[in-house]
Amino acid sequence: MQLIAPGTNPTDTTKVPPPKIPFYAIDPPEPVSCPSSSAVSCNQIGTGPPGLFYYDNIACRGTAHFTCGQPPINSPGQIQVDTRSLGTLQARTDFGTECLIHANAAGLDQGQDTFTITGPPVTIGGGSNNPNSLLRLASSISRSDSVITVPVFNCPALPPAACDGTVQLTVVGFLQLGIQGLGPISSTPPVLAGEISAVVLNVAGCDPSNPGTPISGAGVSPVPVRLIR
Repeated sequence: MQLIAPGTNPTDTTKVPPPKIPFYAIDPPEPVSCPSSSAVSCNQIGTGPPGLFYYDNIACRGTAHFTCGQPPINSPGQIQVDTRSLGTLQARTDFGTECLIHANAAGLDQGQDTFTITGPPVTIGGGSNNPNSLLRLASSISRSDSVITVPVFNCPALPPAACDGTVQLTVVGFLQLGIQGLGPISSTPPVLAGEISAVVLNVAGCDPSNPGTPISGAGVSPVPVRLIR
């Protein structure tokens, strides 16, 4: 994932569109725990190509660990960037994300948890499809399956070391996101395959003098973003 400094007002998404941030599809090991295939939007669990677990690693709990100072992503023997069929990856990104956040379909108000951005802290509301019946339609909840943590990479600016999935990438920090839904949060732009709308909940950078220790960024204001595959 490439972090781009957003130029938007976190409390006003109507005047300034949220920035777009590209992300990589990676191919980690097989996950250890998955929801039932009968759960909301989860009927494709376990249907991926043999030995490939891209969809399942979105929808399920994986075994991959990311730390500051680990060998770079896409280096020999490490987690690889998935460069298989782009169309298939985009579709499986959508389906896996719908399963993860318990959404019936693309867009907002599809049963997933909601994120209200009126200023820090962000308020999380329980969706009608929340697997915990006690949290459904609750006005304020403290945990959500829509909250994810992703590693952040710096993509080289100049070729041939382009950010195209073929070069080694080093983790420079972590981003905590609240996934709002598939596609843009406004209904005006078209919903593109592999496009996810999310709110930045927290940011942590890696201390270059001590690669194993992250620097907490608990005071970061919520910023809406769109992730583009």
